[in-house]
Amino acid sequence: MSVEVTSWADFVTAVGTSGADVVIPAETVWDMNEILPHYNQNLVINCDSINGNGAEIKNLHITGFFEVNSAVSISNITFSNILADGSGADTVTYENGFFNSRANGITSLHGVTASGIFGSGYSAIFAVQGAQGKYWDVTQSAFNFDMQNGSRVCSDYVQGVSLYACRVFVDFPSASTVRIGGLHSPTFTEFVINAPLAEQIDAYGISSCTIRGNLQNVQEIKCEVPEGEVSVYSTESAPDAVINGGTWGTQLVGVTDAQFKSAEYLRSIGFIIGVS
Repeated sequence: MSVEVTSWADFVTAVGTSGADVVIPAETVWDMNEILPHYNQNLVINCDSINGNGAEIKNLHITGFFEVNSAVSISNITFSNILADGSGADTVTYENGFFNSRANGITSLHGVTASGIFGSGYSAIFAVQGAQGKYWDVTQSAFNFDMQNGSRVCSDYVQGVSLYACRVFVDFPSASTVRIGGLHSPTFTEFVINAPLAEQIDAYGISSCTIRGNLQNVQEIKCEVPEGEVSVYSTESAPDAVINGGTWGTQLVGVTDAQFKSAEYLRSIGFIIGVS
């Protein structure tokens, strides 16, 4: 059931409708400062798909979660300058990701860009609630988040998020341990992590990924890299880090910033770059 929406009110109704394929007209821009300055609830998603057609939803001030209750496919949309203050969210738990899926299946994001500031009610960017086998499948998307009281890209190891060809720029200003990997391996993903207080990074399952940022206090990076794969981190970002590998291997390689920027060098150590 295809539903074209031309207003925020229609959008909220349509995405909450089971079975709907929601279409936003090309190049739509909704400025929530003008439309609805304070959204005092969760944005509930029950539809089958959302095609943003390049739409931008900006300045969304939301108190709850982006709550997904169906195995929805969301594509080609930008959420810029989200202000999620956390007043409608529960006490911080492992399940409190802003993008919070309760779907019975896989939730997919493709070509989605999102940025914003997230208050004390959110511990992670993504979360999945329920049995193993449910996860976020995120491809060719970019995120730039300030997680003021968070420490995780995804809420836990069992359920999680698969990242492919993504960019994740995130501030975890109060985190002592940062988690960026899990059961569903991030692949070809760039992580720029600003976590000045963090002493440990959990980077399990990363494949052909890069890690850099403000990680000056990191003492240990726990990492399992799939066999035959190489990921790299900037030794100038985390000069005191020691790699603690698991059963898969320890092919997380520390490189200088100059080496980090050299495709030729990265290829020489087995990092896949510049290959279609």
